[in-house]
Amino acid sequence: MPPPQPHPYVISAKFTGGKLELGVLVDDFKSGGYVEVSGQATQTNGAFANFYNIEEVPDKPNVPADPSIPDDPDHYCVYVSATPLPPTKFSKDLDVAAVFRVARLWLTVLGEHGEVLGDQPPPQEAGDGTMWDIVKAVSAVGDDGW
Repeated sequence: MPPPQPHPYVISAKFTGGKLELGVLVDDFKSGGYVEVSGQATQTNGAFANFYNIEEVPDKPNVPADPSIPDDPDHYCVYVSATPLPPTKFSKDLDVAAVFRVARLWLTVLGEHGEVLGDQPPPQEAGDGTMWDIVKAVSAVGDDGW
């Protein structure tokens, strides 16, 4: 039996169409919401692939429970892919090590420094020193709430 793992974690790595595709469990995130997935996959020979995607968490579990683990539920997984960087290629006889970060995605709208909320000045070109630091709105992307 595998040791207990924190969520999320990488459950698979597969070559498809010259790209390395990794499956990342996202059980701790809400269905229909969006997550930012970034990380790297490497091998001891120097093979390397860098990942960055924004993915929607599936509406329904898409990975079946592990029958060898009692009370293991079905799981939610997103898949990300990247083209491995040259010159070293991934080798099928070496393990793949993956380091990933998965974060909930949200949107913030910023207004220009000194602007009063609710004012709508005419559009002006942004020049040196223009700063946006007035938070106008914050929202989870594609999510009903936290």
